[in-house]
Amino acid sequence: MRVLAVILIGLQLGFASAAGAGPLEEATAAERRDDCQTAVKLYQELATQGVARAFSRLGYFSSIGYCAKRDWREAANWYSKAADAGDQEAVASLSHIGRN
Repeated sequence: MRVLAVILIGLQLGFASAAGAGPLEEATAAERRDDCQTAVKLYQELATQGVARAFSRLGYFSSIGYCAKRDWREAANWYSKAADAGDQEAVASLSHIGRN
C-alpha cells in the first residue's frame, strides 16, 4: 500500500512539474525532439528578455549549423550577448569560434 501511495505521489509531482514548465524548459524540450522551428522561436523570445541561456543556445546553433545556417559572425554575436549576461561557457565558446 505504501509503495502504491509513493508511486501515485511521484506521478502527481511529475505531471505538475511538466505542466508548470517554463519557456526555457519548453525550448530545451523542443530542441531535444529536433523541433527546430519551435526551439528557435522560443529561444529568440527568451533572448529578447535577456536570458543568457537563450543567447548561448542560439550561438551554438549558428556555430554548428543546427536549426540555422552556419554563420560564425552570428554565433559570435549570440555568444557575446550570452557572455555579457554572465554565461561563462559562452566566453569559452567565443574563444573556439572558427576552430572546428
